[in-house]
Amino acid sequence: METEYSVSEKDFINAIRLNWRRVICVKVKWLLLILSALFVVSILFPSYRMLLIDIAFLLYCMILFITVLVRASSWALRRRYKKTGVYFREKIQIRLEDSGVRLTQSDGEYLLRWEKLHKWQQNKHVLLIYLDPKVMYIIPKSIADSGFDVTALVEALREKVGEESKK
Repeated sequence: METEYSVSEKDFINAIRLNWRRVICVKVKWLLLILSALFVVSILFPSYRMLLIDIAFLLYCMILFITVLVRASSWALRRRYKKTGVYFREKIQIRLEDSGVRLTQSDGEYLLRWEKLHKWQQNKHVLLIYLDPKVMYIIPKSIADSGFDVTALVEALREKVGEESKK
């Protein structure tokens, strides 16, 4: 099973958003937990209510800012893709093997061995394979149109690397 692909601008944006999802969700969850704690403290100690309301308002503004930033980040991601897109525009051959996933590009060949992979995650557009927490390979699911069996790759990742990372 072998096919050739390149990462489009849309695939890049979907991959970065999927990667951000885990980081931003944790931050928003912590901010919501702090907001809940402030609410409880304001009920228990009414004399500090105005100060706590001010702090809660600032935390709410931070959550709103993070949400707007994520939603409006497409333009910045498109700019980043255009700056670093030389790597992504190059054709990459992918082949599923017993020992891992082989990626071949003009500057070399990489074998992503199952035992060396840190984690993986996916959405309906892309599959991300992490070598460590900060290095990821983007595999667009649109390669299924050219004959590559993406479901076999996902099953192999589940079997040999572990379940999909939700964080």
